[in-house]
Amino acid sequence: MLKTSEMYLVASQDDCAPDAYEYFEKELKQKDIPSVSDFRAIGKKYEEDDGFYTQYHLAPYVLTIAADHPWYSVYLDNKTAVEQTV
Repeated sequence: MLKTSEMYLVASQDDCAPDAYEYFEKELKQKDIPSVSDFRAIGKKYEEDDGFYTQYHLAPYVLTIAADHPWYSVYLDNKTAVEQTV
């Protein structure tokens, strides 16, 4: 599991907006990032603390969600991104 300090934030769901999930999905599509359902279907899942914190890895991106931060964020994994450009 990657620490968020090892990644760059590229998209985050707005927890205050009434249509936050739909807007987040549109943002992912505009940036050519896989959808949440793609991450869940084909990404590699990692969990910590009995599911309290979950990541789905779909190189070079990482989707995160945690019980104390119950909205989605997508990060660019620095290491994977560099490996894919070499």
